Amino acid sequence: VNLGGLFVLEPFISPALFQKYPGAVDEWTLSTLMAADTANGGLNQLEDHYNTFITEEDIAEIAGAGLNWVRVPVPFWAIEVWPGEPFLAQTSWKYIERLLGWCRKYGIRVSLDFHTMPGSQNGYNHSGKLGQVNFLNGVMGIANAQRALEYIRVFTEFISQPQYKNVVPMFGIVNEAHLETIGVPQLTNPGYLRTFSPSYLEAHTMIRSITGYGEGNGPYISIHDGFAGLAAWGGFLKGSDRINLDVHPYLAFDGSSATSPIDTGTGDWFFWTWKVGNTTAGKVESPLWSYQLGLHNGWMPKDPRTALGTCESLGVSGPNFDGVFEPWQTGGVGAGTIAASSTASYPWPPATIFNAGVHGSALPVYTPTGTVATLAPPTLTASATASVNAGNGWFNAQDNGGAPTPIAGCKYPDAWDAIGVPVPPHCN
Repeated sequence: VNLGGLFVLEPFISPALFQKYPGAVDEWTLSTLMAADTANGGLNQLEDHYNTFITEEDIAEIAGAGLNWVRVPVPFWAIEVWPGEPFLAQTSWKYIERLLGWCRKYGIRVSLDFHTMPGSQNGYNHSGKLGQVNFLNGVMGIANAQRALEYIRVFTEFISQPQYKNVVPMFGIVNEAHLETIGVPQLTNPGYLRTFSPSYLEAHTMIRSITGYGEGNGPYISIHDGFAGLAAWGGFLKGSDRINLDVHPYLAFDGSSATSPIDTGTGDWFFWTWKVGNTTAGKVESPLWSYQLGLHNGWMPKDPRTALGTCESLGVSGPNFDGVFEPWQTGGVGAGTIAASSTASYPWPPATIFNAGVHGSALPVYTPTGTVATLAPPTLTASATASVNAGNGWFNAQDNGGAPTPIAGCKYPDAWDAIGVPVPPHCN
């Protein structure tokens, strides 16, 4: 089950927070309005939310309901923010760590999902800011992708430590990138994916340079299909090391009755979402999105195994998977041996960025000479009988390159509003 709305806020999951501030449509506007409301706690209200929305009791209840994984959306502002970004910085991480500890305690595995790209990867409210897509799109598209890759690096370093690798065996690196904006849907595969997919290849290369290749070395890498559908990704990066494809089959928003069951034999599912908060009216107004409410009121099974065979009994059939993967797909023989023809198809950075007006090589970039913002390990209480190594937040000491930072003398445009703006000089 997903723990949506905990560290990346959405209006329908935490409605009372948004209703308190008319005009708040995403976390950007909510944070801006909260920060101005010092009489009611300012941005500290968000820390109160991190502390109380999901508790240890929730994780115990999830385990008791027979669920074995949680998917946890996380934002880049758990690591840092840059000037002009209103998000509450470097605060949620200690609560993310606390959550990982609870999951360890109750035997729940975690898929950590990086939900927010600098500049926004989809223009949806759960990317941080509603509106424009400035990740791999527009004049700041490559620069924003550089920052995103750095945050993927930082999260990877933390969760690959021995203390966490068995708790967080999966890492989703970009949530719901909007390929209709970033890519070119009129072209056939691989042209469809040529603008966006280099970021997946670059992330795979970077992650495996940290973790090493093969089973047991770092997490599975989960990539979203960008709503392109499964067929568009057929044959993508053969020989890569443990890549999962994440597909979100929404049963809402298209005007249909949404009464048909999902039937599949090809994957595993995370229900969206575990909990939906009350509105200011004191009730949950989106009840069918709440797994917890369904447990309490009888429309979700107390034991999910009792749902086995339901689709078949309704006469619904779907694709059947025989359960056999190629060895390289699960970290076995051949993992990490991507064919040169594939890597040549996806150069980094991409030569074409849409809505930029110039070749990709002429766009603004950052220089990799900045100070890396690492994630701190938890503070443990002393024990009279044992010594526990909490790690230092950084798995691979050989990974010592700098972080992206602005080039001196460059007057960068607004990284969140750079569609069709002039390309600045001295930024490359």
